[in-house]
Amino acid sequence: REKAHTAIEKLKSAHPDSASISILSLELSSFESIKAAVKAFKASESRLDILINNAGIMMTAEGLTKEGYEIQFGTNHMGHTLFTQLLLPTLQETAKINPETRVISVASASESRAPIDIYKCDELKTMMADRHTTARYCISKIAQVHYNIAIAERYNDIKFICIHPGMVATNLHSESSGRFLKIFLNVAIASFATTVEKGALNQIWASVSPDARTGEFYGPVGAPGVGSRPCRNH
Repeated sequence: REKAHTAIEKLKSAHPDSASISILSLELSSFESIKAAVKAFKASESRLDILINNAGIMMTAEGLTKEGYEIQFGTNHMGHTLFTQLLLPTLQETAKINPETRVISVASASESRAPIDIYKCDELKTMMADRHTTARYCISKIAQVHYNIAIAERYNDIKFICIHPGMVATNLHSESSGRFLKIFLNVAIASFATTVEKGALNQIWASVSPDARTGEFYGPVGAPGVGSRPCRNH
């Protein structure tokens, strides 16, 4: 919350005439927290034009969410899915006055490295100890792409757009588990990652461009047709 306040103050300082910005507390690994956040949002707002599901964790140590889901799958996929589903009524009401209402899901090209046996339903509520942390992360990312395709087919009044932001120089990998994995990620980020400012361009494009199509998965910036064959397998 302190980091959020600092970011808001920086934005206000740089753009004093900008719209009001407020904080909504939310823990994606807890359904209770998600439901409370949606309740708080609906109590103060009557419309929602753009929802960007951008938060997440990457290649962390074994763990479970409050509801018992594998921590990466539960946070990156289940948390965002519940949040989106609970906000659908507000999004649909907004779509009646704004046909460009949309939901942006920030996935990853890492979905292409998901294991062949992507969904073992009996292991989703375990730590998936038999899978490497990278496999667990990739499963959570391909699940986001699958969800985006599925919900876009069911609701035609809202745009549902999935994007890969590229390799971006953030601290997302800071909690990755494994000494050699962390070293590899540090080197890769330092050598090849783009800046945070450039890394945000694809989700900004997807949030406002009239050319962004529902159900699509875009690479940076606005490049259609990305994604592995498994991620498009119905």
